Amino acid sequence: QFNLIVGDLFRVKDDYGQYGDLAQELITWLRSKTHVLALLRELQLSTMGKTLAIIRAVLTRWLSHYLAYRRLLEVRPTLELLITRHEASLRSTGNAQSRAKTSAAITTIKNPTFWHAMAR
Repeated sequence: QFNLIVGDLFRVKDDYGQYGDLAQELITWLRSKTHVLALLRELQLSTMGKTLAIIRAVLTRWLSHYLAYRRLLEVRPTLELLITRHEASLRSTGNAQSRAKTSAAITTIKNPTFWHAMAR
């Protein structure tokens, strides 16, 4: 029952809810793009010497949200490097809907307010 209450809290649209939604959209985008994941893993190996998976949160498991958001914070430097190196090619692939989602994900990755909210 406690997990369901916490799940209700994640639906609240205050700053936490807004940035939580952005985090979920970013995680979904990352996990759906195998090419992006391959580039991310390559950059992680070259910069950190190891790879970190992108974790998807489960709505009724509050700890999974924490772990997913914490992992986003851990891969932030690599995500920013990925965008620095590959933004043009990422924006140019796929249909219009895919490009719109890619653009939204890139905007989220470049947003320092998003990362500050995730760190809180």
